[in-house]
Amino acid sequence: MKWEEKKHHQLQQISFAVRPLVEIIISNKAAISTSILEAILFISFATANILVALPFEQVESHRVPTVIFKGLPSAFHAFVISLIFAFNGAFCGLMIHNYQPKIARIFSYHSIVSMASSICILVFAIFQDGDKS
Repeated sequence: MKWEEKKHHQLQQISFAVRPLVEIIISNKAAISTSILEAILFISFATANILVALPFEQVESHRVPTVIFKGLPSAFHAFVISLIFAFNGAFCGLMIHNYQPKIARIFSYHSIVSMASSICILVFAIFQDGDKS
């Protein structure tokens, strides 16, 4: 019986010593996640502001920037929608990460996927050879 009590006391000491380490790891993971979300928030906001300043042309009653998306109105609209989704996911994830961390993680994944898709659409528009005269 004495040995079991001693073992139990040692386990309590170990768990007491490990708990701060676990909390540090969890807080660092949250800090990394919030820094990624802050970066996505900044990049999507800055890109939207840059899009407003670009010269536009009318293509089938739609305004399309002439710099990258010339002749590609569907790609431009998909790019803008994915930027909006990335901004929305990053903003919501940052707002609720202290209160609902599981839902905030879903929003962060949503934001990361949307930002990746907007980058893919941008690369597609840059390397598209059609109608760039």
